[in-house]
Amino acid sequence: MSMSCLLRRLNRGRAASVTRPPFGRGALRSLPLSVALTVVFCALSAGAQQAESDLTRLSLEQLMDIKITSVAKKPQRVSQSAAAVHVITSEDIRRSGATSIPELLRNVPGLNVGKIDANKWAISARGFNGLFSNKLLVLMDGRSVYTPLFSGVFWDVQDTFLDDIERIEVVRGPGGSLWGANAVNGVINIITKNTEETTGTLVRGIHGTEEKVNIAGRFGQAIDDRSNLRLFAKNFRRDGGVLANGNDADDDWSMQRGGFRYDRKPASGGSFMLQGEVYFGQNGQLVALPTLTAPFAEVTSDDTKVEGQFLLGRWQNASDFTLQAYFDRAIRDDIHVGSGTRTFDVDLQKRYNSLRSHDIIVGGGYRFTTDFTIGTNQVWFDPKDDDYHLLSAFVNDEISLSDTLKLVLGTKVEFNSFTGFEIQPSVRSLWNVTPAHTLWAAVSRAVRTPSRAADAATINNSVRPGTPPVQARILGNDDVKSEELTAFELGFKSRPLPSLSVDVAAFYNVYDRLVTTEPGTAFLENTPAPAHLVQPLLFANNMSGEAYGLELSADWRARDWFRVRGSYTLFELELHRKAGTGTASNEAAEKRDPRHQLSLTAELDLGSDVELDATFRAVDRLSERNIRGYMTADVRLAWKPLDNVELSLVGRNLLQSQQAEARPEFLSTQITEVERSFYGSLKIEF
Repeated sequence: MSMSCLLRRLNRGRAASVTRPPFGRGALRSLPLSVALTVVFCALSAGAQQAESDLTRLSLEQLMDIKITSVAKKPQRVSQSAAAVHVITSEDIRRSGATSIPELLRNVPGLNVGKIDANKWAISARGFNGLFSNKLLVLMDGRSVYTPLFSGVFWDVQDTFLDDIERIEVVRGPGGSLWGANAVNGVINIITKNTEETTGTLVRGIHGTEEKVNIAGRFGQAIDDRSNLRLFAKNFRRDGGVLANGNDADDDWSMQRGGFRYDRKPASGGSFMLQGEVYFGQNGQLVALPTLTAPFAEVTSDDTKVEGQFLLGRWQNASDFTLQAYFDRAIRDDIHVGSGTRTFDVDLQKRYNSLRSHDIIVGGGYRFTTDFTIGTNQVWFDPKDDDYHLLSAFVNDEISLSDTLKLVLGTKVEFNSFTGFEIQPSVRSLWNVTPAHTLWAAVSRAVRTPSRAADAATINNSVRPGTPPVQARILGNDDVKSEELTAFELGFKSRPLPSLSVDVAAFYNVYDRLVTTEPGTAFLENTPAPAHLVQPLLFANNMSGEAYGLELSADWRARDWFRVRGSYTLFELELHRKAGTGTASNEAAEKRDPRHQLSLTAELDLGSDVELDATFRAVDRLSERNIRGYMTADVRLAWKPLDNVELSLVGRNLLQSQQAEARPEFLSTQITEVERSFYGSLKIEF
């Protein structure tokens, strides 16, 4: 589709309605509680004796030895990584009962995951949570999905087939020395399975109170003895949430997606991978648009339309030289602003591990992004269209000082179109105190470059009643500089017993040049009528701050058939404005993240063909958002009547009928509450 066609499409009317599914909100809620209790009781009785699962269960030693790549851009054992790392395995994904990637991230220590409405999420690591959490870099197989327009991730379009995910690597803490700008407080890398692991056919269907339609399938085939191909398709339609008063939030969510992956092992060694996806969908929302007359905000229903494609290729030869390139295109037609981006990225790296005591990786890359926007009376850009470039180079040297002590030195140098040159160094050390106990420490610098919105957007954010009324208008500023972080981390990884592993991480973050909005001189504006005062709020860098916290996690294999995992997070953030600057809202981010978070998950194999999984979470209040603390529980009961068939029943948010988890900052949508829900799933492999 040509760009001109896309522009015409975006300019077409925004009032298209969502086709509602012919299912009532309470379609599955009529299931008698006694039936559900009977099923659970029978399952428990069947599992009174110890049993091995049909599926391969990793021991704790094997879990600690899982190879990850996000910390050092090379295969590395979790236990030997000088960073706070959490890995969600494919088995964790299967037993979670989750239907989206954000749901998989809920129990990761150090992450704050809140559902804003049925299709929007606020996800961050170590503070500053919100719809546009701008200090967390998210990758899909090494492809950045961080949007340069608004800084952050649109989680509604990060929706690959969950059964095809090999693992999700979550690195809390800065990753700028390897991954560059915006890897400030953490990195999430979602890694899909090699096609060798997914031959055959898999079909999954889900239906429930919120999951109205959810069907996905894949087909994998060996092409020859060196090549494999995988195809997948997915279609879902989810019901909207509710407002606090019980009314429908009109935020239904539907998406269609398809893609492929091709893997080949050349005879000369190394590997080649090519993958691509295409998606399109629409997300409903209730939006409160500011008006200059009473009631000064108009609530309207709108459908956001999204579509996009990407193509990614990666080649690695036998001598550890890797070349990766991708093209990504994304279109978003929202009531606030229409936008589109096209990104071309190429990255290369070479590993030198034959040197005495040194394991060196060097690399560089180039990224070109072009965008276009179609403004509205609420949001517009000047210029409407723009191009920007990112050049980078890095070096990372892992030095073995002894058999038990390692020092890791790294730095990344970048040049971007917004702030010019940025340097992000890091120093990490790792000490194997004993084979079962590891101590690590790190000092790092990272930066967050401004978004295009901070550079060039105008946002009519809200209207305050008065005579005349006052319009708050946020203005972009091309003098905004990068936010800076200096991070100090200390961690301990231990396996005190063959059946128990413990992970502890503490951090102290020092932020400078945090982006604020600074009030300017108000002025009178007559158009549009009625006459009104405009209060300009200009983006600037007038805030600093400190964050500190503690992240604990434990994994206990009590029996072959019983596993317990738990995590606890303590977090504090203190922000300081420069004297005589800013508004009170600039410091509100102190209270956007819970001080305490607790999660506990139990997995039981109740027999060779029955599984019971339960998760309990407790989240502290968000005082700035006026969201009370809450406790919730999720339960999954699964049965395999045949080796290739799995039936499961999942209940979510079981402890209360509904609760708010997060709310938007600006570009306001109505506050939606998360409902109690149930769904059934059928998976068939052949």
